[in-house]
Amino acid sequence: MVVFIDEVLTPLIKDIHEAYPQLDNIFIHLDNATSHNTRATASFLEGQQQGDSFKTAKEAVDAATKILHGISKYMLKSCFQNWCQRA
Repeated sequence: MVVFIDEVLTPLIKDIHEAYPQLDNIFIHLDNATSHNTRATASFLEGQQQGDSFKTAKEAVDAATKILHGISKYMLKSCFQNWCQRA
């Protein structure tokens, strides 16, 4: 399962940081594939997190809403269509 971390996650995060240095946060959607749910993957991702914590659900929703409003409609539509094709 370290292959997933070494061959997929690490290069992905590096490439995103290089391509979009202005991004403060990166969100990666993982499905329930075995490689996504291993202890090693969870530990790796926890080490990558430098995100915010919230005292209330409303704070979390407000933060998520702000992030979504910062993403173009074209990008959201494209991501959703790609996700539907993989599902």
